Amino acid sequence: MSSTMGIDGLVSGLDTTTLINNLMAIEAGPQALLKMEQSTAQNVSAALLGINTRILSLSAAATIAATPANWASFTATSSSSSVAATTTTAAKAGSITFAVDAVATRQVSLTAAVTDGSQLTADNPPTLTIQKANGDLVTFTAASNSLSDIAAAINGAGAGVSATD
Repeated sequence: MSSTMGIDGLVSGLDTTTLINNLMAIEAGPQALLKMEQSTAQNVSAALLGINTRILSLSAAATIAATPANWASFTATSSSSSVAATTTTAAKAGSITFAVDAVATRQVSLTAAVTDGSQLTADNPPTLTIQKANGDLVTFTAASNSLSDIAAAINGAGAGVSATD
């Protein structure tokens, strides 16, 4: 026997407590469905936020990939420590193989200082002689005694050397 006292079915014989509990459960059904739909909506929202994060990451990667400088990135390597290999932004893909038999050294030669420049006039421009690597001598005369004319004469002499003023 139940410890609660009720007046169920006193006149009609119906179990009204069970009927009321069942009607309350039926009325609570839409609320339970709303809670399930809310949970589902929260799960969908979390999934969409995850997709949004991945799309932002993809967008950032696409921006980096779309930068032309990132596509034209070539490096140069050398198998010899005595030969340096470099590239520029205009480098193209490819390879080249060559052998270095000897490495050139830079030579700087200076003439003796002119102690008396009075002999170098417009009427008497300097005459210079350069000895080439094979021993041949190349003699030439500058147009005037200005440094730019002397440098131009050296560069135009075909002696295999160059000068700057």
